[in-house]
Amino acid sequence: MEQYIPKEKVLQEYISLQRKQGVPDLVIAQALLGTGWQQPAFEKFINMPMAFTFYVDGQKNEGKTLALIRKQLLQNGWEMAFVNQYIPPIAVVREIIAAERHTRKDDLSIKKSLLQAGYDPLIVNQFFSQELELQEYIKKQVQKKMHPDIIRSKLVAVGWQQNVLDKYLPHQANMISPTQSSSFLTTSSPQIPHGRLRVAFEPHAIHSIHSVHSVSPQEKVDLEKYIRLQKKRGKETENIKASLLQAGWSEDVAHYFVDNIKKEG
Repeated sequence: MEQYIPKEKVLQEYISLQRKQGVPDLVIAQALLGTGWQQPAFEKFINMPMAFTFYVDGQKNEGKTLALIRKQLLQNGWEMAFVNQYIPPIAVVREIIAAERHTRKDDLSIKKSLLQAGYDPLIVNQFFSQELELQEYIKKQVQKKMHPDIIRSKLVAVGWQQNVLDKYLPHQANMISPTQSSSFLTTSSPQIPHGRLRVAFEPHAIHSIHSVHSVSPQEKVDLEKYIRLQKKRGKETENIKASLLQAGWSEDVAHYFVDNIKKEG
């Protein structure tokens, strides 16, 4: 009569034999899963946390990155939740950033490549400062041909400090600012009725003007004369808009008047 050998005994002997041949515990576990064994059955003989730790360390010693080790484990059928316990995505992102910075790649490019590779933005953003997001925003707006002064005014409006913006946005010459508007208009616009236009450009008179419909008839006349003169001098429309924004006019007003007023022939 054939002797009955418990499955557990067979399993134990198989694991012991594989170990003697130098097979890592995690590879043994993987083979058992592939032949239909359930994980709880062999966890009595294989310490899974230790098996994972030794396996990952061994793969790293062979020169593999965490990203590659993680990818191979998932391809071999290990569940995402289980792999995440031993190679969390944040560890992979940290390793990638360190390696990329070692090659002197800039943070903006590193962040972009991580996001394109599908890494969670919530994880990626932990490694980069808010100023990097600012730099990224400015770069995108410049690519869209937005004038630096318009970009600056938008960022100031949401709370960014001028000294921070100065790192990434150059100050543009000949732009009107609330403190410079009176002298600029007086010295460079002799054909404009200075008194009325100067009042229209003063900060205290501007904050209440948020829409085209709020502009008084006289302010409309003064704005039209100013814009026509600037266009006649060859000033770009975006620069004129920037001047108006710097003086305190709303985007509504600046865009409407500059886009709809033609220069005098």
